[in-house]
Amino acid sequence: MLRRAFALLGLAVAVLAACATAKKNQPMATLRHPAAPERADTLVVLLPGAGDSATTYDREGFIAAAREAGSAVDLVAVDAHAGYYFGRTLTDRLWEDVLAPARAEGYRQIWLVGISMGGLGALLTAQRHADAIDGVVLLAPYLGKRRTIEQIAAAGARAWEPAPEAGSYDYELWRWLKGYQDPGAARPALYLGYGTEDRGAGAHALLAELLPPEQTFTAPGGHDWPVWRPLWREILSSLAASSTWPPAPETPA
Repeated sequence: MLRRAFALLGLAVAVLAACATAKKNQPMATLRHPAAPERADTLVVLLPGAGDSATTYDREGFIAAAREAGSAVDLVAVDAHAGYYFGRTLTDRLWEDVLAPARAEGYRQIWLVGISMGGLGALLTAQRHADAIDGVVLLAPYLGKRRTIEQIAAAGARAWEPAPEAGSYDYELWRWLKGYQDPGAARPALYLGYGTEDRGAGAHALLAELLPPEQTFTAPGGHDWPVWRPLWREILSSLAASSTWPPAPETPA
């Protein structure tokens, strides 16, 4: 009976993966949250985590928090579902359907925000299109397979020396991330937030080694929205204080 249950579970996972992969080339649906009263100069693209959708950021208060923080930015949540990751078309679809059109529309800055799986998507996109991305905000991002993380952890992120030959996607991502330890390196600005009891906290701490301390934020808790909501507000406050994002225009008296 147990063997049959595992067989059925494996079949279900395979079917779900096949269904998701079948959607890998569909244009990426978006949900826009424009600034008022005029279009902003900065676009913030929100990538959801696994199992979430383009509506989740609004439901969890992220849009309201950005408005309350006084950020004069347009936000767009994208339906970057698992199919794009399974099919390895995420960066292509995000570029063709969202980022390139945004540049053509005249946006001066483009930032990516990603949670969990969406954090990985944001990094892969920034890695591939670094010249077109101004900044990335990560909340509890997935940063790669255990084998890769353990290898980097054994040396420490700053001391780790990647092999000259190409490796897996996550290995190559960390090769690119390692460039953040050089203050003069041309990279999009990178802000990181995570819960100290998150299952990926070890990997997050490795990434934090490569960043300025003021660009890393932690809070007690695990891998869930009650941790991410206050971290998002903290990061918004930091961005506003540093004038990284433009402030909301003053309302005429």
